[in-house]
Amino acid sequence: MSSHPFPTRSRQRLHRRPGQTMLELVAATTIIAVALVPALRLTGRGLDNLTRIERFELATTWAASLMEEEMARTAATWDLTERLGDLAHLGNPELRYRVLKSDRATAGGIPQELAVLEVTVWHDQDGGSDLDPDEPRTQFHTKLARVASYERRNPTE
Repeated sequence: MSSHPFPTRSRQRLHRRPGQTMLELVAATTIIAVALVPALRLTGRGLDNLTRIERFELATTWAASLMEEEMARTAATWDLTERLGDLAHLGNPELRYRVLKSDRATAGGIPQELAVLEVTVWHDQDGGSDLDPDEPRTQFHTKLARVASYERRNPTE
């Protein structure tokens, strides 16, 4: 028998437990959790921003389309009727629109000659059908001149 006061390496291996201690597991879990919190927060913000961008792009597309439609309608008929509605029939019930048209001088127009058109599309967050100050919106403004058409006179007159 050995009278050596220290255990040999083979004895140390026998006494050491395999795996990790509970303290090591808690420390590793804490480090991972602390690292994940900011990453999850950033991911959430990124998703919110992506949703806002998609809504803005959709509202901008519809506003441009409505502006073109209203310009054509106004040029053809000089109909200055204001319109309000939603885009539910096109699969976007949360989007609402308002079309304002005027040829009054106070609005920047010239009666029977120059009309001011404004198209607003917004995401109706509260479902109230009206445009609230905090609801995201897209607005387009333009002016449209009335084109005078000339009839060809009969050359015999």
